Amino acid sequence: GVELEFSSWMLEQLLISGGFAYTDAQLDEDNSAFNAPEGRALPNVPEWTLNLAATWYFAWLDGIGGYMRGDAQYVDSRITLFDPTLPEFFPTLAELDSYSLFNLRLGAEQGPWRVELFVDNLFDEKADLFCCRYDFDTAINRPRTTGARLLYDFY
Repeated sequence: GVELEFSSWMLEQLLISGGFAYTDAQLDEDNSAFNAPEGRALPNVPEWTLNLAATWYFAWLDGIGGYMRGDAQYVDSRITLFDPTLPEFFPTLAELDSYSLFNLRLGAEQGPWRVELFVDNLFDEKADLFCCRYDFDTAINRPRTTGARLLYDFY
């Protein structure tokens, strides 16, 4: 596989960062314990993942810095079972769909203090993150979440 990350100031106030990864995770040989043939992809490992973030820094008032941030994440579809014959018994668990998540932030900071308003999972996407739990169900992400944070950096 290969992974690339970047971060760059596009303008004096605009920071763009992101990354992508390509993973070709597969068995080197047959695995009879799991009835998995050589070349079978590893379960729960997406082939592609991508992320991108943009942060705009500005001044609210004299001495109070502000920022707006948007970020996006994409995770490719992935199989969930080693055994390629099991999907006929568990068809809903054979593969997890790809998903994209988007988040927004608006904040102010002065010295070690920061206050932030946020929206996570902006479009309320239901994403299957992992399979399989004890009940053969998938673990899902949180629904759209909005809120505020008050933070203090101890440094």
